[in-house]
Amino acid sequence: PKSLLRHPQCRSSIKEFAADTSFQTVLDDPDPGVVKGKNVKRLAFCSGKLYYDLVRERTVRNQNDIRFVRVEQLAPFPFFEIRDIIAQYPKAEVRWVQEESKNMGSWSYVRPHFETTLNHLKDKRKIAYIGRLPSAAPATGNANQHQHEFRNLMEDTFSY
Repeated sequence: PKSLLRHPQCRSSIKEFAADTSFQTVLDDPDPGVVKGKNVKRLAFCSGKLYYDLVRERTVRNQNDIRFVRVEQLAPFPFFEIRDIIAQYPKAEVRWVQEESKNMGSWSYVRPHFETTLNHLKDKRKIAYIGRLPSAAPATGNANQHQHEFRNLMEDTFSY
């Protein structure tokens, strides 16, 4: 999206393009101020621009017990990378966060893959959805309604 065109967090260093590097399908939260291990209360997976909105909101709320994991490639699903990240946070709630309506976006695709990943780990946790309610239209068409839904998404993400 254009809003990320010059965003300071959307930049890569030259060394990230070196010959011994590769595309990273999943990126764990790089923020050193966010707790790790058993102290993480919520592990929120997302993709796209929403990640930057979530990070900004976390900074505003000063809430460092939630980690955001960016899924940069949805298909083929990165089972092993996601499995390894989930295993690092055994006490955290596992959530998929998306700005799109529940019946649009990635939720219907990623849900069974996350369930399979959790089953593979013999993990009793379940993945849950955070986002807009199902809708026949891809957008509300009303800026005020859109902002209201977006605020609700943020509130749902950060309240537990």
